[in-house]
Amino acid sequence: MTKLALKIFLLLAIIVGCATLPTSLNRAQAGSQRWSVWSYQADTRTMMLFVENGTNPVNSYVLPLPQGMTRIQGSIAVSHQWNYFAYMATNESGNRALVIYSRDQQAAAHIIPLPPQTASSLYANQYDWQATEDSFNEDSTSLAFGYAMQGGRWAIYVYSLTAANGTASLTSDSPEVQPLHIPATEGWVPVVQRFSHTQIVFSMANGSTQLPTHYDTYAWDTSAHTVAATNAYPMVNADTLETTGETVAVGADSRFPANTNPGATNVLLAYNSATGTSAPFYTTNAVSMVDAKFIQNGERIVYSGVNPPTPQRHYTVIQRDGTMVGDLSDPNISDVIGWQDGVIYLSGAPGAAQTLYILNTRTGLSTPPEVAWTGTAGAASLRLLQTPGNMNSTGPFTAWAQLAQTAQVVPTLVPSTPQPAASGGGRIVFPAGATSVSVQGTLAAGGMDRWVLKALGGQTMTAQLTFSSGQAILIVFGVDGSVLQSDHATSPTFSGVLPLTEDYNIDVRGNPDTATSYTLSITIPPLVAPPVAPTPTGKRIVFPAGATSVAVQGSLAPSGTDRWVLKALGGQTLTAKLTFSSGIAILIIFGADGNVLISDHAATQTFTGVLPSTQDYIIDVRNNPNSSTNYTLTITIPPLHASLVQPPANCQGNYSGQVSIAFLNYRSSEIWINGLNANCQEFHMWPMLGNNTSFNLLARPAGTLFVRIRDYSSNQLLGQYTISSSMSGTAISIQ
Repeated sequence: MTKLALKIFLLLAIIVGCATLPTSLNRAQAGSQRWSVWSYQADTRTMMLFVENGTNPVNSYVLPLPQGMTRIQGSIAVSHQWNYFAYMATNESGNRALVIYSRDQQAAAHIIPLPPQTASSLYANQYDWQATEDSFNEDSTSLAFGYAMQGGRWAIYVYSLTAANGTASLTSDSPEVQPLHIPATEGWVPVVQRFSHTQIVFSMANGSTQLPTHYDTYAWDTSAHTVAATNAYPMVNADTLETTGETVAVGADSRFPANTNPGATNVLLAYNSATGTSAPFYTTNAVSMVDAKFIQNGERIVYSGVNPPTPQRHYTVIQRDGTMVGDLSDPNISDVIGWQDGVIYLSGAPGAAQTLYILNTRTGLSTPPEVAWTGTAGAASLRLLQTPGNMNSTGPFTAWAQLAQTAQVVPTLVPSTPQPAASGGGRIVFPAGATSVSVQGTLAAGGMDRWVLKALGGQTMTAQLTFSSGQAILIVFGVDGSVLQSDHATSPTFSGVLPLTEDYNIDVRGNPDTATSYTLSITIPPLVAPPVAPTPTGKRIVFPAGATSVAVQGSLAPSGTDRWVLKALGGQTLTAKLTFSSGIAILIIFGADGNVLISDHAATQTFTGVLPSTQDYIIDVRNNPNSSTNYTLTITIPPLHASLVQPPANCQGNYSGQVSIAFLNYRSSEIWINGLNANCQEFHMWPMLGNNTSFNLLARPAGTLFVRIRDYSSNQLLGQYTISSSMSGTAISIQ
């Protein structure tokens, strides 16, 4: 076969004595810049940072995938300080993990395995990771995210980046959710809109239904354990002005004319954080609106719309008072974002080079925009990401126009009968020495009694309703919010092991049609073992000589735990997998230093992750409470490959000029092309290149003078090159 050498140019601009931007520019360092924007190239998984007065892109990163994952799903969240990227990695089998990439480490700092995608989460996958900077809390020490689970259930999980474990969770079964009747059926998933202090605002979205014109949104207070409805985010793609908490979104309102396209949205909604109200401030029927964003430091808004069957988007700028400023004239705009003095946008005709433009809207929409960067024709397109700190004004702003008193809300949830307040019940006290007690009650149609009792963690509680008339169901939950049985069970009986020593609420909820007379019988046998289960004894795993995998077997009684211990090196990749001949169990993995790699919240049987340090790692196999389990635990840890060539003593160059290099791979296996930074640390400049291929990526960071070629699978060092001006135009073939 004839080898076709496709010459791809690496542009290394190294200028001595000139002021250059830092290799890893952060938000504080970019503070003097009037604009900055992060972008993402999905085909190459590349993040790029563009800033004013920079040799753009000033920074770029290829986002890694955990072992076994093949793609990134949804959006990329950039933390407020720009130090983390969060994204969802998935594969064709439905496996998925949340990855939190550290720019300081230039590696995945946290990998959080999630339950595999089910019918429910596959329906919802267009919303499964719709994240922005507001998925992080203010100081970027925690992250909140929602996901769908088996059987239509859903969860929101708060993960601490400093403690490397979960700190709070809300599920479709939580008692604070029940009065709101938030759905827990196929396709529903919570989309986190904003994480601020102890409050997490989320919208309920369903990917299995026609796109709605309104999304129900709720505010969860993680400290007070309350959930309440809010008007802040009527659409999933609402935009937030960080400095004020205001949002803008498109919506549908039958009080105003709409485009003839079915389901067209015809109003712009402004949420006033001071009053907690959302109201329309602009309307049009010329297009069906798609989205809206703050621009010009929050003073103006740009919205996009379409007029089917023509797919081209139109972009229009308006004032807060509803006055139209005008249209953006470029017909090839693909994405926009706001900055302090206007709008940043990407434009390029199909197949042509994409260009990043900076438009100062204060001087007029017809002012020629500044060209910040131009790509190459045929290259994968970029999309712009919400960039923390891009707009910093707190006002005062022009008052919002108000076309109507409030937004016309069309709920997406089926109205339900509100949960009744408890009309009876009380505290249950067992007679001295007794293990059973019965209480009686009478309920009106749709009524509820609440009974409370104190019990020990580890005790088994059985509750049973019998009736002389009518019917009712049991709802059981702890005062800490832990739900043992929700109303979805629609059951008059309950039996289970209590997780904690605390008060437990037992609600008896009557049917909506008839009165009910009932007897509630509670049985709680005494503990025959200490209330706190002993820490399982660790069994050490030893790999056979030369082996990279080992399998161990075990048998567990219901709720039992086996603990396995192994020693591994920091930087090695650990893969653990459970298989079963009977029953089912989950994995919990943490270091001897307390660093949690996977908690019981993941409820998973597999784990893959890079170990943060050299130490003992504990792998707990925890059984389910209902049956015995026979399992096989398979552990795989490939060896670390040492560099064949030591890094140069000094990784900083001392010449100026541009160098043009072509790297071509003709090997049968894939390669990494890595750069060395000023601290002699390697970072991925290119993703893997296959046989007889090369890769088109331009304008690498200034100061990259040393390049290493490594085998993708074994990490073996194939070659090291010192880039110099004499190599300009050179093609390097990797055989």
